[in-house]
Formats: sequence, C-alpha cells, structure tokens
Amino acid sequence: MHQALRQEFDNLKVLAKRKGVPLSVIETRLDHVIFLASEEKLVCLALEENEIHNTLTCFKVNKKKWQWAEDEGFVLSEGIPRDLVREILIKFKTPKEYLNYLGL
Repeated sequence: MHQALRQEFDNLKVLAKRKGVPLSVIETRLDHVIFLASEEKLVCLALEENEIHNTLTCFKVNKKKWQWAEDEGFVLSEGIPRDLVREILIKFKTPKEYLNYLGL
C-alpha cells in the first residue's frame, strides 16, 4: 500500500474510533488503490501520482452493479467498459462527502 494511502487510512481509523464506526481496509494488488469498508458501505480510494504531488480520488462503490458485472462475466484484468465503470465507481465531489458516506 502506498504510504499516502496508509496515512489516509490511519487518519480515518482515528475518526472511526472516535465515532464508534467500524472501518476496515481491503488492499489490492495495485499499490495506489485500496477499498474501505464501513458496515454495508464500500469506498474505493485511488492515488494518482504526479511529478509534484499525489491526488487522492474517492469513489462510492455500487456493489449491486459490481456483482452484476461479475455475473455477466466482466473481469477487471480483461478490462471493463468505461461506461460500466462509471456506474460501478461513483466519484465523490468532495472529501467531506466521502467522510459523511462512511459515517465519519
């Protein structure tokens, strides 16, 4: 896991503990992508590395669409059509929006 994502998760764990919200991390094979789970909610955090700084992008995961895509035979490693990805990963507009979604 990329150090910037590790730091984000550590900060969120503090908030979660303070609010009594369960929070867990799901690491991926990609160093710059993790998933956070809080009860029934799932969020994808992706880090885009630039020359000067890193940009954190947060997405709400539509688990029903994800499951449908898997049932239909779509495989991430083979590529998923962009329009379907946009239905599965819905970008949060602000960090506050994603924190509120997780109950933090």
